[in-house]
Amino acid sequence: MLRTYGFETHRLEELSVAKQIQLFTNAEIVVGPHGAGLSNLVYSEDVTVVELFGDNLKPNFSRIAEVAGFDYHHIQCHNDGPDIYIDVSRLHETLEQVVDK
Repeated sequence: MLRTYGFETHRLEELSVAKQIQLFTNAEIVVGPHGAGLSNLVYSEDVTVVELFGDNLKPNFSRIAEVAGFDYHHIQCHNDGPDIYIDVSRLHETLEQVVDK
């Protein structure tokens, strides 16, 4: 679904720190699950963030986004162990708001 909006998929754990910094420095929109990978937001400028949560919302990255002046959105998902299940219609609605078409 994200590819239809022009997104690229990256597995940050497979990338060097330098490549992660480069990705976040050049990103216009970041969509990702709550986790350590979003710490790379500190290298971003004027980015839109769509954070995906399991059952428990945590404000860590929303605060970073607020302080940095980023456009921030979150989507509450359902989790089953380490997996999260995304409401695709909600993701679609959010992406329609943030992606220039």
